[in-house]
Parts: sequence; structure tokens; C-alpha cells
Amino acid sequence: MRKDPLTNELFVPKRRNQVFATAENRIAYHNKKATELRHSLDYLTKPLLANYKVLNALMQKHSERIFHKEFLLGKGFDFKVCNHINSINGKNHFAIFHFTIVKLDGSQIKIIKQ
Repeated sequence: MRKDPLTNELFVPKRRNQVFATAENRIAYHNKKATELRHSLDYLTKPLLANYKVLNALMQKHSERIFHKEFLLGKGFDFKVCNHINSINGKNHFAIFHFTIVKLDGSQIKIIKQ
């Protein structure tokens, strides 16, 4: 007798490696785990994807563009979120996926699409 991890019901396995009583329980268990993981990362992924959407819309046909910081803020860009750092000309800059954010003089921001 084994105990199903999802429903805690006891069952007799038909195979040595059977963990769940039914295929539906197995699928529901793994869907639940994936949903929990997705929700635990929402605080990070939602603003990151929002930033990506803003940059992707602005940089459609361009490889480099300069914007005012307030313009990007107005579009919904969040400067507190990035997912890695790129080095350009020996200087490190924040980056979001394939977009590098370079702070220029004043409040000008240069976006480089790689």
C-alpha cells in the first residue's frame, strides 16, 4: 500500500514506480506545484515582463535610441528591475533580456538592443 501525495488516499500500486493513484492526481499535483512556483516569482517576473514589453514596443525597428527618463516612466518602465548586467566599453550597465540601459548625462537614457 502507498499513499497518494495529492489526496493522501491509500492505494495498491500497479507498478513498482507508481507514486500516484491515478494519472489525474499526478497531473493535478504537478500543476499545483508549478502554479505555486509561478506565484512565488510573480513579484519579480511581472515588473520584468512589463519593462520588456515597454522596451520591445519602443525599439521595434531600432538598435539604439535615446529617451528621457520621464518618458520611460510615463510608459510604465520601472528602473528598479533588471535581470542582468552588461559591460559596454568597460562600464557595467543594467540590462533587461537583450536590452541594455545606459544612463547618459542629465536624465537621458540610451537603450541598446543587442
